[in-house]
Amino acid sequence: MQKSQTKRLRNNNAKIFALAVLLLSSCKSSNKNNETNAREAMFQKCLGLIDQDMQIRTQNLETAYAKTDPQYFHQISPENKSYLLRGNLDGGAVLLLHGILSSPDALRKLAIEFNKLGMTVLAPLITGFGATVKVANAGSVEAWQNSVDYHALSLSKCFSNFSLIGFSLGGALATDFTLNRYTEYQDKNKVARLNSLLLLSPAIQPAESFVPLKANITLLFADSVPFWLISKIKNDPDIVEMMKEPKKYNQYFPVYVGKNLHTLSKILKESKRRFDLHPLPVSLDYSQSDSATDWEETRGFLTDSFFDVRVFSYPKEKKVPHTLHLKDDNEIGNEIRKGVARFVLHYNKD
Repeated sequence: MQKSQTKRLRNNNAKIFALAVLLLSSCKSSNKNNETNAREAMFQKCLGLIDQDMQIRTQNLETAYAKTDPQYFHQISPENKSYLLRGNLDGGAVLLLHGILSSPDALRKLAIEFNKLGMTVLAPLITGFGATVKVANAGSVEAWQNSVDYHALSLSKCFSNFSLIGFSLGGALATDFTLNRYTEYQDKNKVARLNSLLLLSPAIQPAESFVPLKANITLLFADSVPFWLISKIKNDPDIVEMMKEPKKYNQYFPVYVGKNLHTLSKILKESKRRFDLHPLPVSLDYSQSDSATDWEETRGFLTDSFFDVRVFSYPKEKKVPHTLHLKDDNEIGNEIRKGVARFVLHYNKD
C-alpha cells in the first residue's frame, strides 16, 4: 500500500515537474514574445517619426523652391519625392542617394530589391533637385552635403548600422560624406556605423569630353543647355534617354549644377584623406563606355582613399552608358541590382 502511494506520489511529482518546466518555458516564451513585440512597436514608431520628418522636409523644400522660382515651380511631383520603404526589425538599413538631374524614383527598382530582403530603405530627394532649372541652379554643394548628412543622422536614430549607396552625383556625395564628415559624426556618437559603401557610376571626376560640362558650351548659355542641342553636338545615349522622359527629367542641363559638380570633385581630390576608422568594404561599379565620368581618375582616387575596394566594370563592347544600367527593362540593370543587393546583404550586420 505504502509502495503504491509512494509510486503515485513520484508519478505526481514527475507530472508537476513536467508542468512546471512547461509553465516556465511558456513564461519565457511569453516574455520573449512580449519583448519582441515591444521592440517591434518601438521600431515602427521610430520609422514613423522618419516618415513624418520627410513629409515636413518636403513641405519646406516646396516652400523654398516656390520662393526661388515662383513663376514655374508649383509642387514636387509624387514620383520625385523622398520615400521610406520599411523593412524587418532586424533587417538592417540602406541610405540610397540619387544622381544628377534625377530623383529617388530613378533608384526605386534598386530600393525594392533591398526591401524584398527585409531591409529598410531611405531614399531622400537631394536639395535642389526634383523641380525646375532655376531651382537646380540656385543649389549649392553645401546644400547637397547637408541633405546627405541630415538623412544619415536621421536613419541612425533607428539603426546601429547602415549601408550607404550612391549613384552618379549620389556616389560622389556618399564618398565625400564617408571621407570628410563620417568620422567626426562617429566620434560624437551621432551617426550609425557604416557596414558598406557602394558606388554606382560615381561622378567623382567628370569627364572633360562630357558635352554639358564643356566650357565653350556653358559660356554660350546663361543658365542652361538644352538637351536637343547636346544631342546634336554628340549623340550621348544618356542624354537621349532623358529626352525620352520629359516628365521625369527637365529637358535642359543647368549650368551651375555642372559647376557645382566640378567644385565637389575638387573638394574630394583636395581632401587627400584615407579612410582608416574601421574596416569598410567598398564596391565600385561602372561602365568603360560611360561618357560622363573619367574612370581611370575615379578608380585611382578610390583605391588611394580606401583599403578594401571591389571594382566591377562593364567592358566597352557591352555599350552600357552612365544611366542605362539602372533601367527596369534592361537585363544588365537586373544583373547589377541583384549583385548590389548581394554585396550589401553580405555585410549587413545590424
